[in-house]
Amino acid sequence: MKWSEEYVVLALNINRHLPGFVDSFFGPGKLKRIRLEKKGFKSSCDKLLNSIPYKDDLNYEFLKSQIEAMKAVVRIINGEEIPYKEKIELIFGIKPRFQKFKPLSEEELRLIDGLRKKHIIQETDIVEVSGKVMEQCRNVTDEKLGFLPIPENRVEFRVTREKPWSAYNWYIGGLCSIIDINLDVPHTFQRWIRTVAHEVFPGHHLEHAIKESEIYRKKGLVHASVLLTLAPESIISEGIACNAWKIIFSNHRGLLDFSNKEFGTDYDKSLSKVMRRAEELSSVSSNAALMYHSDKKSKEEVIGYLMENLRISRKEAEQRFSFIGHDIWGLYLFNYDFGEKLIEGAVGNKEAIEPVYTEQLVPLTFKRFLD
Repeated sequence: MKWSEEYVVLALNINRHLPGFVDSFFGPGKLKRIRLEKKGFKSSCDKLLNSIPYKDDLNYEFLKSQIEAMKAVVRIINGEEIPYKEKIELIFGIKPRFQKFKPLSEEELRLIDGLRKKHIIQETDIVEVSGKVMEQCRNVTDEKLGFLPIPENRVEFRVTREKPWSAYNWYIGGLCSIIDINLDVPHTFQRWIRTVAHEVFPGHHLEHAIKESEIYRKKGLVHASVLLTLAPESIISEGIACNAWKIIFSNHRGLLDFSNKEFGTDYDKSLSKVMRRAEELSSVSSNAALMYHSDKKSKEEVIGYLMENLRISRKEAEQRFSFIGHDIWGLYLFNYDFGEKLIEGAVGNKEAIEPVYTEQLVPLTFKRFLD
């Protein structure tokens, strides 16, 4: 096998022992049929790491970081006890820490509570609403990111329940994504509009479609046909997705204007200020994860922390805990905040934003485009 094929085969075999490690695979089907023994995973990682054939900085650093993450995951599935914070640092290069935040005032809490309860999309309407939002996002993406090599592509929305996330992009290859919408989570217009941008245009779907087209199909790099969750590439991917709505709507006021015009909502533009404050609470989930996995707080203590600091119901807190307590997502969730802050500086900067879609990057190599 070629080096790229060995990389893919190892990733697919790790996924057999940790389902969800591979987020997507759209490469040669024959590679799925090759079985490796778990006891040989570590030596396979070492062999790959010592023989990376790409000597240019971008590809070499990307693959080196990815394989080092694989090595850490192999240690986990082999039953090695690794402290939670160390796992995150080994896999993503992120040093997690408990973050302080300014508590919201009673007035801010009242307004945020209203945002969460007002203009909830009916379950029967959410697929249609998603299509309308996607059309707007696609049009603005073409306008603002027209310099990108955007291929013909396809997106399908479908509904589901009993999942730890509110929505998920299943990139199935062939320049196609299926977006699952979790109906157990109430979706408001102002929040769902951001989610569609995150999952589709110019978020996950656009990134994956361009990279499949440009890196896998045109350059023939087979290793680009497998996307990993527990690896540094996820920081870049979530960074793109978390900033996607800003590329489309610029700010909260622009988002609310679109919702009011397209869907007849009556969001007050003054809410944009409290929406910015609400985003400061994003650290609550990562704090909760540290409490549970690192500080060994009980599930009840963590749910109580979520309810108190986010002012959400027990049902909503339990939904969030299902994500925080998950074997994969409990590690992965730090990518959202870290990735958003990392990529934010590239929004509106053609020289910096273009390579996050057209190159395989990790934080170290991405930062070079900001200089």
